Order: sequence, then C-alpha cells, then structure tokens
Amino acid sequence: DDQGNIYISYYNSIHKLDAQTDALNPLFPTGDFFNAPFGLHYHQGALWTGNGLRLDIQTLEIDTILPEVSGAEGDVISDDQGRLWFGNAYDLYTYDPLNMELKSFEDNSGKWDSLSGKISYLHVGKDALWVGTSDNGVTRISNKDQTRRTFNKKNGNLAHDRINGIYEDVKGNIWLATGQGLHSISSDYETTKIFTTKNGLPNDFINGLLSEGDSIIWVSTDLGLCRINPATGKTNTFFQADGITANEFNRISFYKAGNGRMYFGGLNGVNAFFPGPRFLEKKLDQRETPLLITAFTHLDGKQDSLIQMRTGLNSLEEVTFTHRDKFFVVEFSLADYRNPTLNQYSYKLEGYDEDWSPATGINIVRYNNIPAGRYTFRLRGKAGREEWNESEIAIKVRVLKAFYKTLWFQLLAGLLIAGLVYGFFRYRIYRSQQREKALEALVKERTRDLEKEKQKSEELLLNILPAETAEELKKNGFAKAKRHQPVTVMFSDFEGFSRISEQLEPEELVALIDRCFRKFDEITEKHGLEKIKTVGDAYLCVGGIFTSDENLALNMINAAIEIQHFMEKLANENEPDGKPYFRARIGIHTGPVVAGIVGFKKFAYDIWGDTVNVASRMETYGAVGRVNISETTYELVKDKFTCTYHGDFKEHDKTVKMYLVE
Repeated sequence: DDQGNIYISYYNSIHKLDAQTDALNPLFPTGDFFNAPFGLHYHQGALWTGNGLRLDIQTLEIDTILPEVSGAEGDVISDDQGRLWFGNAYDLYTYDPLNMELKSFEDNSGKWDSLSGKISYLHVGKDALWVGTSDNGVTRISNKDQTRRTFNKKNGNLAHDRINGIYEDVKGNIWLATGQGLHSISSDYETTKIFTTKNGLPNDFINGLLSEGDSIIWVSTDLGLCRINPATGKTNTFFQADGITANEFNRISFYKAGNGRMYFGGLNGVNAFFPGPRFLEKKLDQRETPLLITAFTHLDGKQDSLIQMRTGLNSLEEVTFTHRDKFFVVEFSLADYRNPTLNQYSYKLEGYDEDWSPATGINIVRYNNIPAGRYTFRLRGKAGREEWNESEIAIKVRVLKAFYKTLWFQLLAGLLIAGLVYGFFRYRIYRSQQREKALEALVKERTRDLEKEKQKSEELLLNILPAETAEELKKNGFAKAKRHQPVTVMFSDFEGFSRISEQLEPEELVALIDRCFRKFDEITEKHGLEKIKTVGDAYLCVGGIFTSDENLALNMINAAIEIQHFMEKLANENEPDGKPYFRARIGIHTGPVVAGIVGFKKFAYDIWGDTVNVASRMETYGAVGRVNISETTYELVKDKFTCTYHGDFKEHDKTVKMYLVE
C-alpha cells in the first residue's frame, strides 16, 4: 500500500506485513473473511481481488464488483488510465472506480470466452495488456487498436500453455513463467527463447518470476529458487538447505516491493529478501546475521494434538505449558545465504540444562517431560565465524505444576489412600503392561508376516511388468497403453532351433535356453534396456520406453554385440565336446511403438506397431552371428560403428535398407 505494507492472501485469510517491523497480523482479526483470492492488488486505498472483491483496508468493508465468478483463481491489475482489469475464468472486465462502471471486454474478435483461455495472470505492458491463461498461452491486447495476438503451443511460440507470470524488460522482451520453462519472447514477437533444466534451471515448472535490475531474473519453481543471468546463461539455485522455507513454491505467488525487496510464496511460508550479487560472494561479512525462530511446536496433552506456531515468533517473550504438554520443539535459522552449511547454533534451557549445548549445524531442538517450574530458553548462532553473535534469543518458559502434585493434594491423598488400594492399583498396572506387551508382540509378528507377503507379491509383479506400469496398476487398478517415440526394438532368434531341439531331451533343451536367456537378461539390464517377452527361441527387448537416454540406440547395439560375443563363447565351449549350441540372428529397428498390458487374467506387458514388425524382419533377413540394423537406426549410430550395407526389403510398400554392424 502507500505505506509500503505487504498483503499476503492464502486459503481463507489475508495477512498484513508491516514494512518497518516485519510484524505479520491478520487483516481481519475476527477471522470472518471467507475467501481465497489468487489475485491481490492495491489501488486507491483498497485491496482488489482477482475474484471480484473490493476490500477497504481502513474500514474492512467488502464490496462485490463482479456479478458472478467461477472460482478463486483470477487476477486484477490497474492501468495508467486508472482503470482496473479483472480476469476470472473465461471473463475479462474493465472497471472504472470513479464512476463504479463495470464493462465486459469486447473487441473486433468479440468477448473473451473459453476459446480464448482460462485467465490466470494479467500484466500491463508499455503499449499493451498481456493476458496469461492456464490453457491457451498468453494474448497481447494492443492499447492502440485493441487487436489481439495469441502466443501458445499450437502456434509454435511456446512449449507449454500454462502461464504463471509475465514481465516486460526495458528492451521490450516479454518473459513468461510457464509450466515448461522460462520463456523470453523477443521485442518484435518473432522469436522465443526457452530456459529449462537443460540450461541450469532446477525444475521446468516455473511458478513466478521477478527482475533484479535489468539483467537478472529470479524464478520460483517446484524445486528451488533460481537466479538467472540471461546474458551469460549462468544460474544459481537456492534450496531449503540454503535457507529458504521449502523447495517447492506456489504458483502465481510473487511480488517485488517498491524498495526492491522480493517476496516468493512457498509451501512453508513466504520468503522475503533484497536481491543482489552478495548472494554469490563468499567474502566475510562483519555484520551480525539475524537469528530467527522459524517454528515453535508443542504437544497439547489435553487435546492430544500438535500445536505449531509460525508467525509472530521473533517477538515471542514467554510461553506457558501445562503438565499435560509432554514436549516442545523449537526450530530456528540464521538468515545467511552465503554458506548455510557453516551456520552453527548453541542453546540451553536455563534452570534445566547446566551449560550451553555443543555447537551444531542442526537447527532444531526438542525438550521432553520438563518438570514444573520457570525456565529461560536461550539461543545463539554464528555464520561461519569464530565468534558467536552478540545478540541472543531468550524466551521464558513456564511449566505449570499438576494439581495432584501440589502439597495440599499430596497431604490429602496420603490420608485417604491406604496401602491395600495402592497395591491393588499397582497390580492392575502390571497386568495391563503385560497384556500390552503380549499384544504388541502379536501385532509385530502379524505385521512382519504381512510385510513378507506384500514383498513377495510386489517382487512377483515387478518380475512380470515394468516398475512404472506396476506402480500404475497398483495405484489405479489398470494401466493405460501409451505411445513412446522414439524407441529401439531388438529381436533375436536361434538358427536351426527346431533341428537342435529334436536332438535334446526336453530338460536339456530348457536348461540350454534358460542359460542363454538368463545371460540375455543380464546384458539388457546392464545397458538399461527393458525385456518384453520370449516366445520359444525368440527374445524381444526395447530401449527408450522408461528412460530418455539419447544414446538408447547405441546401448541397444552394444547389448546386441555383447549377446553375439556370449553366443560365440558358448559355441566355442560346447563344440569341442560335441555338445549342442545355438547361433543367433539379431535385428534392430528404431521408431515409435505403443506399449501396454494385454488382458486382465494372466496379463502381460507388450509392445505393438510397425517398428516391432520391422525389427522382426531385420532379424529374419539378418546374418547368423551378426547384428542387422535398419537405416533409421544406422543414421543414429553411423558415427560410432562401422556398418556394411546388407540389402533392403519392402514393408507395406516401403523399402527398408539394412546394415550389418562390423
């Protein structure tokens, strides 16, 4: 607001953060505000919400601006003409606060509707209004002629249509926080540059973005807070271990105050800081680092529940517990981003501990079953220095005595309780403890049995199905077929299998096949491949379904070569003794497949498609003891292997060239 105070909305509450003292208090102390707005904007002495409310911050009176809304998600912003823009679901409005006139936005393309996208964020640019959506990218509405231009995945401008934040830099470039990376649209709107995990981001889902000057962008993600220098491409990521409250941040939860302080909302509170190069410098800072209490938790014995405090802790002076409150936990932190691993803490509970605890990097302490009395919890810290901070945190702790431990009660109880009654109760306690021990032993035994059976079932399931499919089947009761592209498929088959099988007893034949396929399994697993099935003497495996390794074709060929080496070694071992052996043909092809579960009784995981058929034909037309690959696979590995042209064949009126790997 005009005094620099910050307003934070979450669930059914709005809190006010005092810009001078950092004191955080509910805007509605009586708790009678039942609304959860995503958008929050200060304008002309009032707070305006994305779902169409006006909150007078002096009187706390609430006026409804929008006639009807479709949920809490939406945004509101003011332009240089003093108008307010409201975006909620599939509706876009302008509102004149002076005349209290609300208009539905309409241009030559008509009104904003579901085809335009569900509105998630609004940004007033230099010469246009930018409307971000959750399902159709971002639309630019020109101030000059009210014409629209949409940038989305369908048009090839964006990698994802979810927009969580918009920023326009001094050069006119538009920065977008999307569901798949940080996007930068050039000032002429012709090119888009995308920053993802491949460019150093910790996560591709960008929840918000703020600028540090004209050259640095800060983004909040689902896995950490990242500082990006677009010019150099350098990124620096801060995680919970570096001092932020949680690694995962909330979408569309960010703000930069007039004094340059940044605010990012996460799963465990709001992170506020003044950005700058000091986050990257390791020079010794002689200023004392603020020591903060981040959480205070205790077990309320009367309600048998955990009570946690996270606000107003740094002004906390005294806490009082009853005899039923079995323990309390204090969490604390030094507000130092330079090298959090060097932060050290020491504490003591005066009246209970004899001396300070040894210095430790652990920022949590728990006290159990503290006797009734008055204590003072003292905390000190140091940020990678030899000396402790001069300032300490001191919180008075009072534990009330149980009424039955007071002197008058004990005297009265001593007159009323006889030794016989005491003995009776002691006997009951003893019997109860024995029963509990017996019951606990029985429960543990049954639990172990159940765990063993569960482990057997899971191992059996994982032996039949891939891990990802098994998890989906356990979770949903079914597994959907999925299309995968590209993958590399390998078929192998034994030459003269029928002839050799007639010379062997069934047991000998199965043992020989088992030896071969066990080795095949070992080799495919070594190279990150997935075995699909065996049919008779045929062996089918695939690479690239559950991994995104760009070298999947190389891995498959290396595995095929290793299999042929094994088959050659087996032949050299058995041939001198006159023992039977197999020689294999192997065919490999790369392309798309569909994979899934077949049937609901004795179900099996399988793959289908032309890629599988071509791989089978590659094996059929291959040479014994060699690896025959298709032209598609050859193009992927020709720089790594020497291959010889092996002819071609037709598959569905399409000529497929073959190559033998040397």
